[in-house]
Amino acid sequence: MKWMKKTAALITAAVTLLCTGCAAGSKLPETSIPDYTIPVNVLGEPSELVPDVQVDKYQVPESEGMDFIKELHLGWNLGNTFDATNVGNISAEHELDYEKAWCGEFTKIENIAALKAAGFNTIRIPVSWHNHVDENFNISRAWLTRVKEVVDWYGKDPYNTGTFTFGLCYQLNAGVAWLKERMAAWSEPCILLHGEKDALVSVQDSHDFFGKIASKDRQLKVYGGLFHEIF
Repeated sequence: MKWMKKTAALITAAVTLLCTGCAAGSKLPETSIPDYTIPVNVLGEPSELVPDVQVDKYQVPESEGMDFIKELHLGWNLGNTFDATNVGNISAEHELDYEKAWCGEFTKIENIAALKAAGFNTIRIPVSWHNHVDENFNISRAWLTRVKEVVDWYGKDPYNTGTFTFGLCYQLNAGVAWLKERMAAWSEPCILLHGEKDALVSVQDSHDFFGKIASKDRQLKVYGGLFHEIF
């Protein structure tokens, strides 16, 4: 499944760029799991805001990709809670308020637990970072810690199966295609790190990305003898 490897390659590059911006040598705190309860009627009452949509059925082609998708399960998009951007009335001292800028609420562990109780096996958490970096592109520790906390609430759930939805899978593939078309416009400072013997993502993908971006301040470092996880 070459397209999945290409997807993983560019996602790895993007995550590497983000992690590079974190404060050097500063380990984030461990996330504690507080006590919580789940409402009995976890899905709430029926709402007219959710339309009853009828969709035509079509024959799904048989392929290796579709075999993979059949193994995926129901997922939930947390939405733009961590993705609000350019909110002018939020100061740096209150940057965590970005989380509720577009929805009015902070994410709670009860929300995550309720999703699991409702039958969802995975969660997508979109995050924007550019409003949370300093002049040296170090990501705010407070913001990164908060994102980690919500991710850990889901990740530490003993019933978490670790799967994701086919919809997310397709969106990631579409995102890779979008990024490939715009590599030449990438002008931000960046560093790419890759293990020489990475069997999941070809090191050539990092070389290709490095060679096509427009950034003048860039570095590619390949670690000899290392595999996919280099840290």
